Amino acid sequence: MCSRRYSVGVSPYRPLKRREKCAWFANAQRPSIYYQDVRIQDGGNYDLMFSDPSNGQFNIAHSQRLPSDDPNVIAAIKLDAQRGDYAISSVTSNYTRRVTWETDYTQYQDNAFFGDPWPLTSTDYGTGFYETYQNATSEELRVSSSDFDSRLTWVGGVYWEHARQEDSVYVVHPDLPDLVQNIYGQSITAILGAPPYLGKFVAYDDVFTTDDQTALFGNLDFKILPTLKASAGVRVAYATSHTFLHFDGSFNGGPGFFSGNEIDKPVTPKADLTWQPTDDTTYYVSAAKGYRVGGVNPQINNTQAACQVALAADDLDGKLSRTYNPDSLWSYEIGAKGKFLDNRLDVQLSGYHIKWSDIQQAAQITGCGFAAVFNLGSATSNGFDLSLRAAATDNLHLNLQIAYTDATYDGSRRSGTQVTSTGRSVPTRRFTQPSATASTAPTWHTTRAAPGAQCISRTAQALPWSPVRSASWTAPIQVTAFLSLTGLRGNGPVPALQGPDKCFTNWSSAGRPSCHNVYEPTGDSLGSLTVNSWPVAISLSVSRSVA
Repeated sequence: MCSRRYSVGVSPYRPLKRREKCAWFANAQRPSIYYQDVRIQDGGNYDLMFSDPSNGQFNIAHSQRLPSDDPNVIAAIKLDAQRGDYAISSVTSNYTRRVTWETDYTQYQDNAFFGDPWPLTSTDYGTGFYETYQNATSEELRVSSSDFDSRLTWVGGVYWEHARQEDSVYVVHPDLPDLVQNIYGQSITAILGAPPYLGKFVAYDDVFTTDDQTALFGNLDFKILPTLKASAGVRVAYATSHTFLHFDGSFNGGPGFFSGNEIDKPVTPKADLTWQPTDDTTYYVSAAKGYRVGGVNPQINNTQAACQVALAADDLDGKLSRTYNPDSLWSYEIGAKGKFLDNRLDVQLSGYHIKWSDIQQAAQITGCGFAAVFNLGSATSNGFDLSLRAAATDNLHLNLQIAYTDATYDGSRRSGTQVTSTGRSVPTRRFTQPSATASTAPTWHTTRAAPGAQCISRTAQALPWSPVRSASWTAPIQVTAFLSLTGLRGNGPVPALQGPDKCFTNWSSAGRPSCHNVYEPTGDSLGSLTVNSWPVAISLSVSRSVA
């Protein structure tokens, strides 16, 4: 005997249900919508020349405010169905964002033309208006086995995505043409080779990009032995990218149009072997390929003479590619995770080797006012990470985390002003800052609990002790005292609490908090809380620079 049940989200509050005799189950989840709008009235940066950070003075030298507005919406709906030994899942989502912001070009353009960064007239302002619109819709449909006790479990599916982005840059500087004419006796058209677009925009750019991707994926898990499992999977995709650009204006050297297309067919396999001899220990090895699709360089030329000279100087004249290739990497990892000593010690250790090929990297083309993406050779990365967590006693816990990375370029390549050299470190931190932490758990009791008290949870934290103490080997030691009171339970409603929090207001000479009668309830009294041990957290930080 079996039954069929439909659950359809007609309303976000009360789904309709129907039951029949059958062999499958379907459920429509409620949709979810997330909305956010971030508005900023002015830029958050400051000019160091006009500021004094040591005295808390942060001044900005721009001639106008730089507001921005960034609203975005994420909507999704998930549908699940199950029949016998397999399940079907569908996830549909949409992301929409339209961000606008302004940039002050007054100082930059006036300094470039006149050698004076300050406005020459009361209306001498150059403003860049930027806008980016993004819209992406995706659908993932997957079918999987639902008998997790079987030796063979599997999942397969299809993924589809359609995304488009529009980027607009409109730069206006109304006084600039007249100032150029008055100071140099020549028009801005004669100097830069083109007039402002529509008589208004000294720079004008519209870029439209559309990305589409369809992918098939699948994964198999097979239990070779009850404690040994092998896993293998692959993802095959077809990705296209189309870009169209219209630029104009004096700083772009006049009108121009561009279009480019990139097509990629990435195949990304993975495999791993996992051995779990006990419920508390796991050992694994894995290999996987990562892939980043290529793209389009939208602005590959500029008719200004200065740009052409720069391209020739960097041996890029006529060599800038409309598109750049994908880059990919192979990652190999071995690791172990386990709990020992009656779950008092938790150990996680892994080591990895990564080979990165055809690295995508943007390089600014000096003199042209734009950047292009190049494929700059390959790199190798090796490293490890270690995490230890130990419960020395019921009230004392120790933690240690260490990570190390050694990443270097394998070959020397030059693309414009960007150079990679054999053996040079990839920009990354090799030795992360190891940290060790020791903390105690609070122990406390109530002298009297009010009948009807259900749950009280309160966490308070004091400021670090001052001065900060240092050990003889110069590693900083910061001692922080904190108290966490949780878990007072009864079988009735929580009485209202009022009055000031008296904890951490009276410190003894030994640095221990005096904490009595912390809460004053209305109605029935909860009684007093007495701290039996004072909790302390000690953090040790060590930093090492590896050349």
